[in-house]
Amino acid sequence: MDIVVPLGSGSKWDNNELRYSLRSVEEYAYSVDRVIIVGNKPEWLTNVVHIPLDDKRWAKEYNIYHKIRAAIVSLKLEDFIVTNDDIFFNAQCNIEAIQYYYSGTLEELYEKGKRYHKHSLYNFTISNTIEALRKREHPTRHYDIHVPVIYNSRLFLECMDSYDWLLAYGYAIKSLYSNTFYTGGQEVEDCMIDEPVEDWSSLVEGKAFFSIGDKAIDVNFEKYIMCKFPKPSKFEYE
Repeated sequence: MDIVVPLGSGSKWDNNELRYSLRSVEEYAYSVDRVIIVGNKPEWLTNVVHIPLDDKRWAKEYNIYHKIRAAIVSLKLEDFIVTNDDIFFNAQCNIEAIQYYYSGTLEELYEKGKRYHKHSLYNFTISNTIEALRKREHPTRHYDIHVPVIYNSRLFLECMDSYDWLLAYGYAIKSLYSNTFYTGGQEVEDCMIDEPVEDWSSLVEGKAFFSIGDKAIDVNFEKYIMCKFPKPSKFEYE
């Protein structure tokens, strides 16, 4: 199965997030056919399919949708995985068996956002998604956690192309798709870290995946990730 990575140009760590994410893919993921990068292409990147594509709008979710769609149309994909440059595999994983992971509901996420991130633009995205799903009488589970996801190209286009992507702040893509076509999934804790951490090994122990935000990237994280994945992958020029 192919892995698609929508990649922007806003890395705060000179695209080393992608470097170590791909090392984690090589270390832990199997049943991987191609790695497809859509968007920016770092100079060190090799042995991938690259689709150059600039961001079209300031809305992050729209740009992700646009890049996934470009991969489907350009390469005639069928079933494929989407992951991100800030997601790391942390255990042996057959990507063909990845579940539809969720954590609570979108309503719970929205209320949390109102309490702790009063000016978060992403809360508008979540609000749009809740309203869209309710109108079609779909569930509102929160699937937009920081883990890879499997998409079927026909279903992805059927779902996403039926919404107005000119709407300000867009929609939460994983939640639109998964709530439309799946009635369940596996509930997990979202292991996304966006603050400095002293003991990374203990924090991510037992997690199948973990993810980072910009605030987590410091000397401790760099030391941890370099020790965890010291060997360059086949996706890096020597």
